Amino acid sequence: MTEVDLKNKLGTEPECSNFEENLRNFIFDAVIFFFNIIINIFFRDVQTRGQHYIPKKGPVIFVAAPHANQFVDPILLITKTNRRVGFLIAQSSMERKWIGRFARALRTIPVIRAQDLAKNGEGTIYLPSPLTDPLLVRGYNTKFLSTLKPRYRLSLPNKCMAEVESIVSDTELVLKYPFENGVELLTQEKGSKYRFAPFVDQHIVYSKVFNRLNNNKCIGIFPEGGSHDRSTFLPLKAGVTIMALGAMCEYPGLKVTVIPVGLNYFHPNKFRSRAVVEFGKPIEIPQELIEQYKLGGIHKREACSTLLESIYNSLLTVTVTAPDYETLMVIQAARRLYNPLHKKLNYNNTLELTRRLTAGYIAFKDVDEVKALTSKVIAYNEKLNYYGLRDHQVHTTSIGRYDAFLILCIRFFYFLLMFIISFPGFILNLPILVITSVYSKKKAKEAKAKSTVKINAIDVIATWKILVTLGICPLIYIIYSLIAVNIYIKSTPNPTSFLQDVSVFFKALTFIPFISYLSIRFGETGIDLYKSLQPLFLACLPSGRKETEKLRNERLNLQREINALIDEYGPKLIENFDSIRLVSKDEAKESAEFGEKLDLGEVSLSTRKRIFDNINRRIWYRGGNVSATEAEEEEVGDDEEVGGGFSVSSGEEDDDVPHHEGLLKSYRKKLRRRIRETKYNRVDTNNTDVEEYTTKFSKSKRENILQKIKNEENYNDSDGGLSSYATSFRTKKYN
Repeated sequence: MTEVDLKNKLGTEPECSNFEENLRNFIFDAVIFFFNIIINIFFRDVQTRGQHYIPKKGPVIFVAAPHANQFVDPILLITKTNRRVGFLIAQSSMERKWIGRFARALRTIPVIRAQDLAKNGEGTIYLPSPLTDPLLVRGYNTKFLSTLKPRYRLSLPNKCMAEVESIVSDTELVLKYPFENGVELLTQEKGSKYRFAPFVDQHIVYSKVFNRLNNNKCIGIFPEGGSHDRSTFLPLKAGVTIMALGAMCEYPGLKVTVIPVGLNYFHPNKFRSRAVVEFGKPIEIPQELIEQYKLGGIHKREACSTLLESIYNSLLTVTVTAPDYETLMVIQAARRLYNPLHKKLNYNNTLELTRRLTAGYIAFKDVDEVKALTSKVIAYNEKLNYYGLRDHQVHTTSIGRYDAFLILCIRFFYFLLMFIISFPGFILNLPILVITSVYSKKKAKEAKAKSTVKINAIDVIATWKILVTLGICPLIYIIYSLIAVNIYIKSTPNPTSFLQDVSVFFKALTFIPFISYLSIRFGETGIDLYKSLQPLFLACLPSGRKETEKLRNERLNLQREINALIDEYGPKLIENFDSIRLVSKDEAKESAEFGEKLDLGEVSLSTRKRIFDNINRRIWYRGGNVSATEAEEEEVGDDEEVGGGFSVSSGEEDDDVPHHEGLLKSYRKKLRRRIRETKYNRVDTNNTDVEEYTTKFSKSKRENILQKIKNEENYNDSDGGLSSYATSFRTKKYN
């Protein structure tokens, strides 16, 4: 493609006046505000980490991976950066009607990709001497002179590619490098069909990027190229390194910050799923690399390779990748088994633990002990699928039959209540659900057929669900509103005025989205309740109790084996392993002992606590009645139990008490609330004091507050200490 063609296709960056620049910024912010609402509706929760690494000013290149959710990825990233980021986007996407409009509003930079310009070649090609001269290609009924040029790329039906070095005649050419895995096709009797794509010079795109970075703006790029649904990265392309190093060479003194961004989805294609956006430490570009880049040739390629390797390693620190999907499932199962029963990790620590387990598995996967444990974990997962359980629900089956039946009835009642509340909105939105589901699956099939890297093409499903919903949702709601107006007119005995009809129309148009949103919130609560019924149902059945008892024993054995392996191989993989552990040895050991007591019936959560903790958090947490600290403690991903608790204030503080008494009183409040939340009908067979069990859950916080109290000048332990307070509280309230 010639330079003139590129300029006509891509255009140039026009100079803007202050008014035009402010108008563009306003449109950008308005579009992002709109899409932020869409993101909050589509995703149940989006967590961010490392936002403090983002500089408030100056040129920044955000390098994001994995590109697992097509057009949702850039929107999600922009909404979490608090800066205006212009992404690079394929020119073919810009030519789509609505996508192109939104992309231009977001000030994206179009990129022409060679694969988008590929065409079918005339005739067939073959290798006359595959062993002695694999670079020589000949053709049957081909027209190489009129259709091909040097640096054009040829591709075969099996997707392997090669670059044209020179053209000898209409039926003969020489390659720059041979086809990989193409010998079988090219040695057939009639040769092989082929496609060709022109060489695209991207210096105009790079010029735009350099100009924006020089103006202290932000660029976003997915170095993998296109979206995919694999569990590992695609090979990173060197374009991002040319942008960073090229801009700093083009404008001496310019300091470009490169920030790796990990986009981690629990279910990228599902409505109301979860996501974590993690920003890594900025990558420093040394002056030596810039000087090496200026030399050009092989030195330029080495500088780009060095920076690309640094970017790749940084992306590994903010993402979770595995060699294949099965390995990822095993690692996630191991993480669930390793996590103590009494300690809930937040999203960030969950991702960090998964990353560490992945690194350990890859490093020691050939060890016999690891192989044996992997087989056991896979078998355990299969049993969970057979019984319709999730890992966090296994211990729920250990409660008594009477308690299980009572909880089952209560939860089923709440489930019916949620179902009744959400049913009208579900019926109203059923056409939208059907259309988006069918259309997104159709688009996924088309994308899979065109791609060489997609497995099931689930990376495009969320994008098309959102786009189709944005297109048909307003239309369907308008139709519903017109139906409401028609019903109003027919049900009113007297003739209605035009203003009355318009008023009813807009009231309906406002009320229907509100009903839809309520149905989403109550509906997902109902789904959580429904998922929690299966283990309770099994706990009520005599045969089910025997099978689940075996499953609980199997889980405990697996947990002990995983703890032992991590204790043995963790220090070999990570320096100072014990000092940076997310789960200490004592916590892991305590978890196994507690789980064993729970299974043997020596420890049993009270029926009252289970009912209200498991249901109230689902109902009230999304309404904002839980503090941020408590929200962090909620379980994540597929393992999220319908459980937890919500805090209740227990009185007002006395402003007249000294500071150390205020600290003590504050801790008493927390302790009183914790005792209420962890209350037992029977703590264990010896009726151990509440303080012993409470300490397990708040040991670090308790010691921290105790130290603060003791550091006060007027500290007085006349009340006998916090331990006696806990005991006296239990004696007064529960004996």
